[in-house]
Amino acid sequence: MPNAKTEKKIQRTGGGTPYVYLPKEWTSGLFPEDRVVIQRLPLGVFLTPPVPVMAAAEYFVKSNQPDIINEAVLAAYTQGHRVISITVPPMGARATAEVSGFASRLMGVVSNVTSDKVVLKEYAEHERVDLARLVEALFSKCKEMAISGKELLLTGGDASRKPEEVLGLLDGIEDDADFLSFGLFRLLSSRSRYVEIPGELLVDLLYYSVINYAAERYCDCLQGMTDAYRLLLAEGRDGRKALSAVKEVASILGTSVNYLDKARVVVIGRDGLRARDTRKQIRRARLDSWEPSVARLLHRLVASDRAVSLYPTMRVCSRLLESGTYLESFFSRTSQFFFSGQPAVR
Repeated sequence: MPNAKTEKKIQRTGGGTPYVYLPKEWTSGLFPEDRVVIQRLPLGVFLTPPVPVMAAAEYFVKSNQPDIINEAVLAAYTQGHRVISITVPPMGARATAEVSGFASRLMGVVSNVTSDKVVLKEYAEHERVDLARLVEALFSKCKEMAISGKELLLTGGDASRKPEEVLGLLDGIEDDADFLSFGLFRLLSSRSRYVEIPGELLVDLLYYSVINYAAERYCDCLQGMTDAYRLLLAEGRDGRKALSAVKEVASILGTSVNYLDKARVVVIGRDGLRARDTRKQIRRARLDSWEPSVARLLHRLVASDRAVSLYPTMRVCSRLLESGTYLESFFSRTSQFFFSGQPAVR
């Protein structure tokens, strides 16, 4: 294996253009007229070959069960192939529709599902996807989930609200979570996996990776809140009383919506100074408002002896407070990476 490090003297042509010779042993497999990528990164100057195009791939699934086919589709999707063809045993109309709906939610690909085949074709090359635009879409979807979550809590077990209306809000939040999980989160993580390091701007890659992680955890919290809300709905009258009390903590998500707007601006603009200041605001909101309101709610439930509803109510509240932790991390991570517009990594 050739040495991974060498020292070379910078030379100049007659016209003054600087150049350097590559070690001969490093150029095996390269020929005249081949193109290479040269990038100036915060860590130095790097030279790499272009990112190779992924070949088409064919898969075969022995089962015609939608959940098994969906798992196979997702596994193939994350491999980064440009074209994927999955052959399956003949499916019925209902199963075909379920698989088609799942495949259509995968971002960056066009899907075509028939009774015996699933085809995915990439329309956006991973290495050319604009990370900033993906993160913009990510914050938009997080905001939709927060708004729906606030509306759900404000229903407060109101008996006048049609059950299908409340269930529609619950299903909508969970659908958004699925969309993020199978769409934006996957595309962002695949964008990271299929880039040739260090030919990518490493600071960008690390930065968007931690933002992606915080967003995924934030959405997991909201989805966990809806799971606990379903438990309260199933408890009858005691559950509805607890839901009426839970209305008091809906303001947490109302405030979160405003902070998500700020997070989008801060993350896209890489405004480390503003990120630091906003993080302090969220910390104060958590300590001065969110946590005390949750404590008062739980204290009343304990005093009223509605123990049957205490556990799911605690889950609703704990997931809301946990979401605030990850909301704060959007700003803390930005301030760690960037301060006054300059990378904070050395």
